[in-house]
Amino acid sequence: MRDIIVTDDLCRAITEAGGEVRLVTAQGEVLGRFEPELTPEELAEIRRRLSSSEPRYTTREVLDRLGSAPGP
Repeated sequence: MRDIIVTDDLCRAITEAGGEVRLVTAQGEVLGRFEPELTPEELAEIRRRLSSSEPRYTTREVLDRLGSAPGP
């Protein structure tokens, strides 16, 4: 993998995005994406949730529940 040094402005823009970023040219051509690494705190929270006995629901269960909810 090759390292590319980014300007301070680009670094700030990526950091302030707070998550995944698509990198595009001025013409809108997608060059790729940047996905920041998880912080130690985020990893600890993932591990805490995985070891928890809190109930878990599949996407299908959530969608079914949402579909059965009364409308406005």
